[in-house]
Amino acid sequence: MSGTRTSAGSLLLSIPLALVACASGPKSPGPAHEIQGQGQPIVVLASGYGMSRNTWQAVGDELAKDFTVFSFDRPGYGDQPDTDRPRDPCTIATDTREALRSAGLKPPYVLVGHSLGGLHQYVYARLYPQDVAGFVLLDPTHPRHWAMLQAERPLLATALQGMVKMQRSQALRNEFGQQTDCLKGLDQRQALHAPSRLLVSRRYKDMEKDLAPTLQALQNDWKTLTGVAAIDPLWDSGHHIQTERPDAVAQAVREVAGHPRPSSGHPSRVQIGKGADFEVQIGATRQPEVAQRLGRPDETHQDDERTVWVYQAPGIRVPMAISLIPVIGDLADLVELGQSAVDRHEAIIEFDAQGVVRHARRRPVEP
Repeated sequence: MSGTRTSAGSLLLSIPLALVACASGPKSPGPAHEIQGQGQPIVVLASGYGMSRNTWQAVGDELAKDFTVFSFDRPGYGDQPDTDRPRDPCTIATDTREALRSAGLKPPYVLVGHSLGGLHQYVYARLYPQDVAGFVLLDPTHPRHWAMLQAERPLLATALQGMVKMQRSQALRNEFGQQTDCLKGLDQRQALHAPSRLLVSRRYKDMEKDLAPTLQALQNDWKTLTGVAAIDPLWDSGHHIQTERPDAVAQAVREVAGHPRPSSGHPSRVQIGKGADFEVQIGATRQPEVAQRLGRPDETHQDDERTVWVYQAPGIRVPMAISLIPVIGDLADLVELGQSAVDRHEAIIEFDAQGVVRHARRRPVEP
């Protein structure tokens, strides 16, 4: 491995230190949940592993214009005390239901979950289908995700288990270790009969790229598990879709809830290029003009009738983070790699079947 890239060995050493550093002592109980806005149905937001409810701030603020929005911290998250109770998906789903009722929020609910929180919301819909008006899953943890990682990356899986054990929070240790407990007792043969959307990221970090085909196969299996008609890939987002593309999440929730809005969140003109020095007009700029100005893309992807071009700025190095989404992507955010780059941005341009720009974004690339 060349000296310009971080070695896997140094990463494995740095992650446990980050996990220990982020662990805190006893916490003073604060608000376990937040309620925004008003209106039906009630939107319930569930975070991924190790992430507080604050990760939903942009999504919650937008949806609160039309709905009652409920976001919450599980035990061991935010200011919530730790617990040694079981933290399997069924227990968490039941706890979520009790928290909603204690807050005086009656169904129907639109369940929204990211990463491991997506698995929790799926289990909620299995256990209490009568409560559910619909659901939106963002890069959800598949029931077979951990088994896949153990089979395809056994050394990495073993190292990850050791890192998780260093967490001071018993609740977080249990959440990770019990992420597949109780799933065998669920009848997953029947699709869930509720409006649904599945949003998945397509901007992978280095170590995610090797497993991308397997991850995408698991994502496709969600169509069988949930009955969702199609998967919606977001080519300009990494794992944390709710912070990178809160507009897409809010629009998906509105569609599931039966209250869609005209897509007004996308600008008609977008500054892109290696120095944000080129402006494309949505619905007007064509492929030849982009190629003439920016040259050949660094990456080209074909997605049904969409063509996606990616331009990476000089000097960008996507770090080899231990970030195998969905669960491990959450852990990877605890790592400070400190790599330098000339410009931590990339330009992602999507063209329709006629070669006209349909979406464009200059996306910051985090280390």
